[in-house]
This record gives sequence, C-alpha cells and structure tokens, in this order.
Amino acid sequence: MIITNITQKNVHAFHPLAPLYLFGELADEFHFAMGAVTVDAEDAGQTAGGVLLYDLIEEDGRTPYILLRWLYVAQEHRQWGIATALMEKFYAVLNQAGISDVMCELPVSPDDDILCAFLEKWGFSFDYQKKNELTISLEELLEYTFFEEIPDLMAVKPLRILSGAQIKAALEQFSVTNEQAMKWKQPEEWEWIDPDVSCAIESAGTIRGLFLVRQQLSGTLEPVFLQGRREKKKEVLDMIQYAAIHAYLKHPSQTPVLILCRSEASAAIVERLFADRQPLYVRHGETVGQLEELQPLTELEQEIEAFDRLL
Repeated sequence: MIITNITQKNVHAFHPLAPLYLFGELADEFHFAMGAVTVDAEDAGQTAGGVLLYDLIEEDGRTPYILLRWLYVAQEHRQWGIATALMEKFYAVLNQAGISDVMCELPVSPDDDILCAFLEKWGFSFDYQKKNELTISLEELLEYTFFEEIPDLMAVKPLRILSGAQIKAALEQFSVTNEQAMKWKQPEEWEWIDPDVSCAIESAGTIRGLFLVRQQLSGTLEPVFLQGRREKKKEVLDMIQYAAIHAYLKHPSQTPVLILCRSEASAAIVERLFADRQPLYVRHGETVGQLEELQPLTELEQEIEAFDRLL
C-alpha cells in the first residue's frame, strides 16, 4: 500500500471515493487530499483504496487550524489498515507543519458511528451537535410559495453594479458585529463569488444589507454571507428571493444549492423557509495540542491488539 498526495494529475482514480465537489476544490491552495493506493502482487495493478481530504483554515485573530473534510475507505479494501495509514500520514504532515488544532464534523447517523469511534481513538472529542446543512436544487427551491413573491427590485441590486468602495465600506461596518464579515475583507475570498446572484440592499449609495453566493468548482451554489438590518427583516428576505430567482435564470435548474447553517440565526431562517425539510445534523469534533502524542500511542494500541489476536 502506498500513501500519495492527490493532485489534478491522479485525481480521476479517486473520484469514486468522495463527492466530486471536494476534489474540484483542490485547485484552491488551501484544500488538500491524500489517497491510499493498493498494489496487487499478482498483476502489479494499482487501485485507489481510500482518501482523506482536509482544508487549512486561516482566520483573523486565531491560530491556523485544520478541518478534516472527508475520510473514506472503499468497501472491498476495508480491514486492511488503510484508514490508520492515512491518519498516520495526515498527522505526520501536521506535525511537520506545526499545526495542532484539528476539527471535523460528522453527520448524526448510525452509518457514521463507526467513523466517529475511529476518530475518537485518534484524540477527537465530539462534544456537541448542531444543525449543519441542507442541499436542494434550484428547481426545488423555486417550488416553495415563498419564492413566488416578487422582491423589492428597487432596493435590491446585483453585486456586479456596485463599486468596490461601497462593498468595502459595508464590510467594515458589518465586521463590528459580525465576525464572518472580517473574512470577506480579504480579496482572495472573492474569487468564486457569483456577481449576478449575489446582491445587496443599497440606498443613497450606501449598502444596508449584503448577500454573497459563491459557485464551487463542482457547480454547486453556496450562500456564504448574509447581513441585513435587524429592524428590516423583509430586506433580508428580499435579498434571498432576488438571489434565488436570478440563480434560476442564470444556472441549470438542477444546480444544487448547499445551505450551511453557520449560526442559530441562519438555522432559524432555513427552518422558516423550508419547514418541510430537516437540515442535516452533525456532531462537532476537535482535537487540540495532542498530535505529537497520538501516533506513538496508536502504535502501542496496535501492538496490543495484534498480541490479543494471537491469544
């Protein structure tokens, strides 16, 4: 078995083992992947046996950390130690980079209980659950009666026609009360923002509300920032309606929309708009400052398990 970095040159071999949109993000310098390649001794053929994908997260005001996005081993290659080999290589990379904070989120489902237990052996603590995401196609989105209403087109403007100075001033104002706004002050974060679907509430040259939607390399649309005046809740809903309608006009009807509930407020909006759908629940896990100790402990556990099997 060989553990290798997944790049644009070899990524096609691993496509069956993870969602395509995750592989599509590898073009971004903050997304990484490694894969396990099994070697058949009889015909020297190679097969993709497992994958591990992770992101480097750098936010203002905090130490960089790693988000473990995906860990999967093909059914026919399980019980070969592939997941352990991937994690050992993963931790070796993090130790070399001097990064000790790792986070992950797993769906709350029986299918993921085994993975959760496996990660707990590697020092992850799953301390709380939260509503996390909802995926819906544009066609399904527009079937909700809420989107039949016509937003106030006089107030809502597409991002494309607004000036950089206006947007910068709005983010400066929003960052006072919203930490997410700090992230969008960085120019590199705007590469995938859709300027026709993203929109704002603008009055007398000043932005009062802002809704940013980005398109991932896979084609999936993802709302990433929503801010409006607390006393003007209808303005927030107008921006959501505007974005949904213009996304449908611009993109194929089956384009998926990934809605992440980044806060209780966003979860409340999702529940209000999609009362018949239940956002996916996830359990949040993290390990802090233990990476140097985990690998030797795991090796010792493996020796004990091997000894037990001999008895």
